[in-house]
Amino acid sequence: MKAYWLYPGTRKAWSRNERVARSHPDSNFKQIAAHIAEAKPHLFRWHVAGDILSTDYLHGMCRIADANPHTHFLAFTKAFDIVNRYEDSKALPGNLVIIFSAWPGMIFDNPHRHRVAWMQNGNESRVPEDAIGCPGNCETCGLCYALPRLGRDVVFYKH
Repeated sequence: MKAYWLYPGTRKAWSRNERVARSHPDSNFKQIAAHIAEAKPHLFRWHVAGDILSTDYLHGMCRIADANPHTHFLAFTKAFDIVNRYEDSKALPGNLVIIFSAWPGMIFDNPHRHRVAWMQNGNESRVPEDAIGCPGNCETCGLCYALPRLGRDVVFYKH
């Protein structure tokens, strides 16, 4: 959120993106699908800031992942209930990794055993001993895309 408050251009773009996602979801997903079809990224992260808005929104994410099997998709979320309800009836595509974001003291249900991104401020006691410390550069790292395969969580240290 620091970028949202510091940079007016970022604030304007992110606000526009959320407005389009909420009011014109079909257009939103068509634009994202067109970008992915053109750029053919190896890795694609949903929401630098933001979250899964609804079950329909998650379904749109899954449709895009299904249509692009050579792209690996990643989303961090606090929309635990939306993801859990979706997965109670449908499986996520194999190329879509959803990581549950956990802040100190946050209670969440994780019946489908998603990997967790723990925010460590010195008070979080639930971080597994084998959690991998975030090296700090999503654009070049790619670690979080592999967390389910590695069977490990990630920890972000508050700075």
